[in-house]
Amino acid sequence: MIGTANRGGSIDEGFEGCENVGARSGLRFLKPPRDRSSGRTLKSLIERGAAGAGVSPFSLGTWTCTAAVLAAAFALVVSPRVTHAADSEPATFTPLLDYAQEQSPPTMAYADSLRKRLANATAELERHPPPADNDCAHTLGAGRFGALFEDLGSIRAGLGDYSGAIDAYTRAVSCLPRVASLYANLASALLNVGRLTEAREAARHGLAIDSEQSSLDSVLAQIDFIEEHWADAVARLRAAATAETDDERATYWQCFLWLAQRRAGTRTPELAARKEYEEWPAHILDALKNDITEAELLGVIRKQEDEGRRREMLAEALYYMGQLRLANGDAATARRYFAATVNLKVLYFIEHHMALAEIAKARAATDQY
Repeated sequence: MIGTANRGGSIDEGFEGCENVGARSGLRFLKPPRDRSSGRTLKSLIERGAAGAGVSPFSLGTWTCTAAVLAAAFALVVSPRVTHAADSEPATFTPLLDYAQEQSPPTMAYADSLRKRLANATAELERHPPPADNDCAHTLGAGRFGALFEDLGSIRAGLGDYSGAIDAYTRAVSCLPRVASLYANLASALLNVGRLTEAREAARHGLAIDSEQSSLDSVLAQIDFIEEHWADAVARLRAAATAETDDERATYWQCFLWLAQRRAGTRTPELAARKEYEEWPAHILDALKNDITEAELLGVIRKQEDEGRRREMLAEALYYMGQLRLANGDAATARRYFAATVNLKVLYFIEHHMALAEIAKARAATDQY
């Protein structure tokens, strides 16, 4: 648990027992009963990225680990040095990590509701068994079965059953093979178990059906970021930030765009041209740009009165600031930020999944030596 983290040991110990499993889909988030006021998800408008992002692509394989194993990694908190260009905070100053250690274990209050929905969906499929996958698309009930399997996939993903989610989305596609959004769901689920090649293939298949399906480009942007294909990531993210009509969602895209350029080696990234947004997550973007300190960012989070929303904001901040530390060359501290993100168990946010992927890449790199 975060609140009882041990500050001794080696970070490598936290990687023992890693499995090839993933995290919740970042496309169609299954919200807990207390709906988030912002409604932010990655189901946002995104246009195809323009060519020529001005950075060189670089690729790494990715894997994912169980949240429990990553919790062990976070428990090994030490304080290595970090070098921030133009950062006045001490190298060992990690206020977000310190605050994360104070948090109580997550309650996952929405799980009971999801289990009830799972029972209902399963019972419905038992009462009216679907035809074989090869026949489903040719039956009169194809639409109803496809919708049932889509709902079943979302529920299973919400409960952390990602293999089950992939199976359900695959069956939904077999019933409705011309519905592009289903390929987005399948691609996202595949991404979250580290099957990136299959995820990219599914997304491209969906785009061949509907080139305007923005959620498919959302998945591809995530894959490009995880695999460190920075030219493609920057292009897609810039297009997304430009096209997005919602200022809040656009600001999240701007955060990813800033980080993709920093990770590619650009010291002074360029954001998409649009008006500035003053509400959360603008504070994260300010911290990435070094306009405010991490301590000031934490101060904004502390002011949030709703405990659930405060936990969400903390998970987001930890992930993005972990990426900033990674861009600044401090991989060890970055891993702890990512592990802290995972430990908060905000499964329905993309930051959870992206943090899983980063720690899994670090573990894979460690295994090579």
